[in-house]
Amino acid sequence: KLNETDAGAIFITGENTTVSNSKFDRCYAPNQAGAVKIIGDLTTFINCTFTDCNIVAVSGTIKNSKMKNVTISPLKGYYENCELEDVTMEVILSEKNSPIIFDNCNIKSGLGNFITVGPYVYSTNYMDLRFQNCTIQHTGENLIHFVSTPNENSQILFENCTLNKTSGYIAKLFSHSSLSEASVDIKFTGTEVNENLLMDERIDSTKVRVQY
Repeated sequence: KLNETDAGAIFITGENTTVSNSKFDRCYAPNQAGAVKIIGDLTTFINCTFTDCNIVAVSGTIKNSKMKNVTISPLKGYYENCELEDVTMEVILSEKNSPIIFDNCNIKSGLGNFITVGPYVYSTNYMDLRFQNCTIQHTGENLIHFVSTPNENSQILFENCTLNKTSGYIAKLFSHSSLSEASVDIKFTGTEVNENLLMDERIDSTKVRVQY
């Protein structure tokens, strides 16, 4: 556990690291980029619980784990059979040929933004974010909030998912941001989208292409 005044963090820098049957509780560091930093490739979490944590640079696999009130900034990784509750996703970038995949996950979020592409101080060159066979319940305002510009034919894919969202925006643009150089596809394949959901009228449909 970390106190509110602590700036310490848990760092995992080695490759092929496995953490199992562990609990991470109140792991956050105010004014820090993240309290749990996973930098090494092929980091695997099995049967772990994350509550009130800020996790950045997740690179690896999380299986059969539960997350609650967690901020994650995935750079790449594979998340399988996860339970995520009130999780904020801040996606800065991902490597080409190394997508961020959530497979067969149950995700519940009442926060304003489910996915934030950014944040504002960063540029997002390329991203490949995929949700496969997931159940997603989002009662906040925006499914996707663009703070910075994804380009290079980026994609956000919802494939064979159950999306429980009845109001708000599919995609919204941050008030001080521009998508002038954007190139991103938002695809809903085998996923029903409520017809009442909105698209920000400032978003250029030739640059942010939504496919149902």
